[in-house]
Amino acid sequence: MNLKVFKRLTSILVMSLVTWQAGYAQSFKPEELRASFLYHIAHYTSYPDESFNDNTFNFCFMEDANQSHTRVFNKLPKKRLKDKDIKLVSLETPEQLNGDQCQVIFIGKQAESQELFAKLEKLNKTIVSVGETRDFIENGGMITIVPLQSKMRIFFSQEQYENTSLKFSSLLLKRANFR
Repeated sequence: MNLKVFKRLTSILVMSLVTWQAGYAQSFKPEELRASFLYHIAHYTSYPDESFNDNTFNFCFMEDANQSHTRVFNKLPKKRLKDKDIKLVSLETPEQLNGDQCQVIFIGKQAESQELFAKLEKLNKTIVSVGETRDFIENGGMITIVPLQSKMRIFFSQEQYENTSLKFSSLLLKRANFR
């Protein structure tokens, strides 16, 4: 994804994070839109100072062998967030996930499991977990980004939102749907 495409995605997201025109949503692949959403969700989230062990902002990905979201995210031109360098971390199993290594974790539908959701129950207090299925938030994830009627929609888990120590910008919250 080149800088021109990223700027186009960014302007669309800033105008309205979720109220996409059908023509825009159809011209991008879901993983391209989700990658941009992940960046903006992190940007509009305030983390406690202890969430960072060093000068990096870690985006973790647990998805299938294609790593499509990781590859798209890696092509985004911005390599810094909140005055920190962005680092991408690929995880293969729920055992690899701990609260110290990720500020945002994207979990693909193939990686969803009861073991993962049990682990997220504690970690959602300090990290943002994002999935791609509607079942993700019903099973214990915090946020899901799903295509719905030619648009991408953000859904928050009301329970996880109320139990987290993270603070989300009103700009993000007014565009989200709570379940």
